[in-house]
Amino acid sequence: MSGFLKLLGTAFMTISKAILVLGFIFFLLLRWLFGPVYDTRDLIKNFERRESEIQEAKNYFTSILPPDTYVDIEFSGKHPDIFHVRLPGKQLDSNWNLKLDSGKTDTLLHQLGWTNETLYRLRKKLKKANCISISGKNPVTVGWQRSLMSKYYYLLFDQDLSPDQISQYNDGCLYQVYNSKVVLEYGSGALGSMCFPEFQ
Repeated sequence: MSGFLKLLGTAFMTISKAILVLGFIFFLLLRWLFGPVYDTRDLIKNFERRESEIQEAKNYFTSILPPDTYVDIEFSGKHPDIFHVRLPGKQLDSNWNLKLDSGKTDTLLHQLGWTNETLYRLRKKLKKANCISISGKNPVTVGWQRSLMSKYYYLLFDQDLSPDQISQYNDGCLYQVYNSKVVLEYGSGALGSMCFPEFQ
């Protein structure tokens, strides 16, 4: 009987090691497929280093945003990977992987009263802030980086958060209040935790 238990224990250890090795290989594969992995400390570090550039991108975005219009734009290189627009009284027009010289991009720019130069300046300001996307009005949501299938954001408010807003946003899962006007957000993808990775 003791020989059987010993054999069973050895088999269990072998299987455990194999699972760990396969898990590590899967992690490396995900990292290779979807890019680098970040955490909340990286998100905060970027904000501390580039707060003025992030605010500058926000201010420029709100200055070019037409009234009652919603825009969500994300850049990869010089082209918009995401360019969603909702004009007053219209449904959301969702667009992915557009080229700058495409007819669809020209139409969206015309509807917004933007030009290629507007798009170039917005992308440049986001790049200086080490960020990739921007959307909303109050709060303006600035997307910092994608991490595997998730994405980290800064929610930038015009006024100090009210006690109710602090209670709403300080859940430690999807949101973390950083200061009186900034909330950190973790947008999970289809797989994995819906909360900040550090959330216990």
